[in-house]
Amino acid sequence: MGLRTVAVALLLSVMAVPLAACRGPAEVTFAELVAAPARYNGRTVTVEALYFHSFETTALCESLVESTQFPGHLVPTQPLIWLDSGLPVAVFNQLTEETYENGPSSWYGKLRIKGVFEYGGKYGHVGGFEYQLRVPVDSAEVELLEWER
Repeated sequence: MGLRTVAVALLLSVMAVPLAACRGPAEVTFAELVAAPARYNGRTVTVEALYFHSFETTALCESLVESTQFPGHLVPTQPLIWLDSGLPVAVFNQLTEETYENGPSSWYGKLRIKGVFEYGGKYGHVGGFEYQLRVPVDSAEVELLEWER
């Protein structure tokens, strides 16, 4: 093998490492994910975010604020990432549940969750979400984290 062949092989192997890393799993913040969605589209990501589940909404968000319609109860802030699955029962059963006198119940908590991020379509209830995270319902890659309201 000539020196030129060795140099080319070495150069290609050095270039392949960063390229493979670009397409592999990524640990990102919620803000990074929604700020550059095309960069993560189709990739497996791990993100820490607040989870909110209620009538017609199962989503990840960066924060929850007090509802103007139901004082004392929390609602998610935009942007939202539709969660295209339920959570494992053991995790869901540990979420905070709020019941409304004249409205649907809601569940929320902070998660560390891994799934395939999607962007560029219409996701969730009546296509009302710009982003989606696909997570197998039986996934062990979902962890409930400590969070204070």
